[in-house]
Amino acid sequence: MPIFYALIIRDKRTVLCEFTDYAGNFQQVTRQLFPHIDKNMKKSFQTNEYFFHCVDDEGISLMCMSDEQTERNVAYAFLMDLKKTFYNKFTLLEIQKAKSYELEFADEIKKKMHFFNEKGIGFDTKSEEVLRDLQSVKDAMVENMEKLLDRDFKIDVALARAQDINQYSLTYRKRAKKYNQFQKRRKLWYTLIGIAVLAVIILAIVLIACNGFNC
Repeated sequence: MPIFYALIIRDKRTVLCEFTDYAGNFQQVTRQLFPHIDKNMKKSFQTNEYFFHCVDDEGISLMCMSDEQTERNVAYAFLMDLKKTFYNKFTLLEIQKAKSYELEFADEIKKKMHFFNEKGIGFDTKSEEVLRDLQSVKDAMVENMEKLLDRDFKIDVALARAQDINQYSLTYRKRAKKYNQFQKRRKLWYTLIGIAVLAVIILAIVLIACNGFNC
């Protein structure tokens, strides 16, 4: 059974990239889990039917959603292999400075997701690092999600049409663009206020030094 959805976030809030072949409300559910991510953790969130697995590395979190029949070591192998490829493609500076959905990595997520869904643990990147990290999966904490979500909340998953996926991606990209534009305007506004305050202070100092306008 498949891994449905995967994403990479920074500092519990900025979605750098994501991919899914499915439609449903699990994207919103995933965002409710962001505050519960602990630094440098391996953790799984469990519902009656689904698991949300997470690996965090100094604030860079990789998450995926799978059904209950998907073995945890397969999900974590997918995340660790994805992390290795992600760090090989982008520098730490690019990762830290990237805005929402700015990193082009969805195709890589798709490729690895399909590979692990078809072949499971028999992945081709059998690096010592990934294999060593897999040994710690058995120690990963599992937390029940029921107390984290609204009462009677049900996760919906359905195979999406291509246009549904494209529309979903477009919607979130528009939201991310609007948010980034808002942040730029707010930064400019604060800069202008700072300049104005500084100008008033300088003018006050000059007036005091010159006894008003008698210089």
